[in-house]
Amino acid sequence: MISFLSKKWISISCIAVSILIITGCGEGPVEKSEVEEIAGEERVSLFDGKTLGGWRVSSKTGHGDGGKWEVVAGAIEGDQDSPGSGGILLSEDQFGDFELELEINPDWGVCSGIFLRSSEEGKCYQVMVDYHEDGNIGGIYGEGIGGFRQDFLNYLDHYKKGEWNQIRIRMEENPPHIQVWINGHKGTDWQGEDATLRPDEGHVALQVHGGDGWPKDHKTRFRNIHIQNLP
Repeated sequence: MISFLSKKWISISCIAVSILIITGCGEGPVEKSEVEEIAGEERVSLFDGKTLGGWRVSSKTGHGDGGKWEVVAGAIEGDQDSPGSGGILLSEDQFGDFELELEINPDWGVCSGIFLRSSEEGKCYQVMVDYHEDGNIGGIYGEGIGGFRQDFLNYLDHYKKGEWNQIRIRMEENPPHIQVWINGHKGTDWQGEDATLRPDEGHVALQVHGGDGWPKDHKTRFRNIHIQNLP
């Protein structure tokens, strides 16, 4: 038999539990707007897998007339448009602080890259996609802004040859702090020192290197390109 005092204690306990559930143990419920503010802007696609909408070719670099760019099997393929003539494919939009995720699958021997805060002339912080002897994938190179270089540490230990590989890039502030992951492994953590090299915002771009080192009919490939602006 439950006594009157026991019943009273149970009632008080139930009320207390209800209050804790409603108030979140003294902290108000997180509103949707607060969650969105913490998470930053939504992750958006830069490539629809079918067209080059949202991108344009630049012939203003020193690499050639722009290169040959087309969509093949759901991926952007880049090649020289004539022997020795390359270039870049620029995003229409510009970005400042962001996380960029994409997949790459270049043929062996190509010299390619992912340009960050790029100008029309291709001056940028480049994440290298130099898939050749003595090359590096995932390292940082100062394209047209000093030629400095920091390689991704032991990239071949994490890169899957002949397969699609996920690249994640995080770029913040100016001078920029750039981090790069290959298939979930971080091997680049680079801090710039000169805020005058590039503005706070610029284009994302994909590169086909000019010159005679590009093997005939070899391609660089990119797909599943997504970006999220950072707060």
